[in-house]
Amino acid sequence: MLFSDRACAGIIEHIAAEMKKELITYLKTSDRTFSVLVDESTSLSAKTALIIYIRVTVDNEQCNYFYELLEMKDGATGSNVASSVFESLKPIGEENLKKNMIGFGTDGASVMRGQHAGAAVKLQSLTKSNFKAFHCMAHKMELAVNMSTTSAGEVARFRMFTDSIYAFYHRSPKNMYELRNVAASLHAQLVTISPVFTVRWVFSSLRAIKAFHIDFAPLYHHLVRASQDRQRPGKDKSKCAGLAKKMKEWTFVAEMLLLYDSLETLWHLSAYLQTRTASLIYVCSNENKRHDQLAVGHED
Repeated sequence: MLFSDRACAGIIEHIAAEMKKELITYLKTSDRTFSVLVDESTSLSAKTALIIYIRVTVDNEQCNYFYELLEMKDGATGSNVASSVFESLKPIGEENLKKNMIGFGTDGASVMRGQHAGAAVKLQSLTKSNFKAFHCMAHKMELAVNMSTTSAGEVARFRMFTDSIYAFYHRSPKNMYELRNVAASLHAQLVTISPVFTVRWVFSSLRAIKAFHIDFAPLYHHLVRASQDRQRPGKDKSKCAGLAKKMKEWTFVAEMLLLYDSLETLWHLSAYLQTRTASLIYVCSNENKRHDQLAVGHED
């Protein structure tokens, strides 16, 4: 067993370097076309980082390989991203980049796909390649979901309500302790409550809605008890009574279950779009088949 962090880090760095060399050698010798996938993020230490993947066919199967993680010291502008990616890909060979690089996938941000100063345009100029820049299908779907949730008044009101529930318990250990006792008395499972639609990915929102659905009975019973607790301030009791009243309305329950069903369906689509075999052609063809089936059923 290794007890030295430095030794472990050294071994990992050596393995990573050898794997990168092997990937570069394959790209140079196989003459395979490939795509570059990039994404920018900020670390916990507030450093801007850029992750690069290579998508290439190996043994007749599409594979995604981690290529490099870069620190963007000068900021993630279109020019900086393009120059950093270009310098990172240089070992593959400029002639190979020009001939075999056919795609550049991003999250669709303007700094990546801007028509004049985006990273894709700048990278095309550096590599002298005519690759196609494309918007990640999973990210595109998430943007559509986000636009729908912000434009729908019912969803916005539901989000405000769940945020109030989250704040009521998250900021008060006493309320959380009482909620656990109520759940135990009802022999009900209690799942950690979290805000809805605050994280971009559909799965996070689905998990938040699912937790709220599971905790529905304990939440309602505790809010009713809290609204009748004489030891609580009048303002606190009024708030609990209002929240319990809202949860009792059938329209609220219907909206919650509708969101649950919708997010579950969208999550399955999002999960498929993130798989290795995902294909826009496959999605569109199956969607057309589904419409044809619905049309036939309607005629029958």
